[in-house]
Amino acid sequence: MENIIESTDNKFVKEALQLRNAKRRRKLGKFVLEGAAYIADVADNTGVEYLLVAASQREAHRGLCEKYVHRIVADKLMGLVCDTVTPQGIVAVCRQPRPDSEALAGLGGLYLVCEDVRDPGNLGTIIRTAAAAGVSAVFALPGCVDAYSPKVVRASSGCVFAVHIVDNLDADEVMSLLSRQQARIYAAHLEGSTLPYDTDLCGNCAIIIGNEASGVSPALAGRCDAWLRLPMPGAVQSLNASVAAGIIIYESIRQRLVKTV
Repeated sequence: MENIIESTDNKFVKEALQLRNAKRRRKLGKFVLEGAAYIADVADNTGVEYLLVAASQREAHRGLCEKYVHRIVADKLMGLVCDTVTPQGIVAVCRQPRPDSEALAGLGGLYLVCEDVRDPGNLGTIIRTAAAAGVSAVFALPGCVDAYSPKVVRASSGCVFAVHIVDNLDADEVMSLLSRQQARIYAAHLEGSTLPYDTDLCGNCAIIIGNEASGVSPALAGRCDAWLRLPMPGAVQSLNASVAAGIIIYESIRQRLVKTV
């Protein structure tokens, strides 16, 4: 019978609790992934360090316990570690993927740049959409919500492992990197005069998605090749940031698919 951890002084529980704080996540380079299905989807060569499993749920998660290093934790402690309202009794402490930004730039293709996207649901949904569409990288500029916060990870359905996320570069560094790739840069902008359907979104290009309330900043918008406007014939002035991102991303995918036929 495995020993059951019953104290928050335990080093594994203590670390998991520390990872609820964004500064500690960044310093340690780790985050917490909650939920059996998301943990099961993590590829074997990625960074699950260990699992914490509620004592009452050890049999339910036997398969994952056999796959990874794990510790059994008293149910009351798991309630402190978990962020969800109805926890499944299992979390993974993972290393944050840290892709080499220069190597990613060499991939070419479609890039996504998020500026000051603060809503966890928006950023998580954008990451999930980018992963599904095979986007080369998502650049989360300073001012965005932490890409590895529990709410973002949950909104992404665990897709933080399925797409390259770069969150340690500022706007100048990202724009310089994209410029060296000769990528065309487009902003999703309410004052845009160009529709994405009339724009060449193939080849190397980047889409900038701005803040939910104020959009792309004038400083960054001024450095773009064009501003893309989504048609809204209804009585609505703007779209949710993640919805706008999804529409433009998939227009790019549509064009690329047509081009290969």
